[in-house]
Amino acid sequence: MFDNNQTLLELPIAVQLNQFEMEEYPPKITIIDRKTGVPQPEGGAEWLQIDERKPNGVLGGWDVSVDRYLHYAVRSGEEEWSPNPMPGATQAAEITVRNRQTGEERKGWIAAGNTVQAIKALPLDDQYAVVMAQPEPKRFMSDITVYAKTGERIRALLEVNKPLKVGDWLVYQYGYDTQAGRLSSYSGFELVYDPWLIVEFIGIYMMMAGALCLIWKGRGKDVKGQTA
Repeated sequence: MFDNNQTLLELPIAVQLNQFEMEEYPPKITIIDRKTGVPQPEGGAEWLQIDERKPNGVLGGWDVSVDRYLHYAVRSGEEEWSPNPMPGATQAAEITVRNRQTGEERKGWIAAGNTVQAIKALPLDDQYAVVMAQPEPKRFMSDITVYAKTGERIRALLEVNKPLKVGDWLVYQYGYDTQAGRLSSYSGFELVYDPWLIVEFIGIYMMMAGALCLIWKGRGKDVKGQTA
């Protein structure tokens, strides 16, 4: 942490990242121009969400069938993929596409790829190919250990909108390496110092109690008025 003069300041707490974890939604697939990489049709790209309950769909005049989907997979041959939960695994699917006009069929694997596994596309012709997009994050969290100057040590699983309170400090999950996704080697945290947090909560509870008293007194007056 630095002050306004860019002087390094030591905080009374330290955060150690033990492990970064992420859950992802099944990815989407689309057709791209093989030369430009632009999703088609340009300016209004069509996307097909992979859903094992609904494995069929249509993309740009092609009927698409997802024959097999692997959320964690590694290449096991020239054109084969197999399930594997290793950290460097990627999403892969074996698909069959059929041109609605000509009846031509293409069958093969596509893979989203990452920093370890290469992207795999299924060519349709010299101009177009089917690809898998990077999956969107569903949930990400950090397994952390917080050390305080008091000697206190806290192990916690930190998630977005679920801060960890350590003394007068709040530790928030802030970000990660979006390019690496679940393979991110770091996690970003936001630390907020709020020594008045307890006082603020007491004030809120007092306001709520006051509002309830006003409602109760108001009801009492209505009852007396009706009796009279």
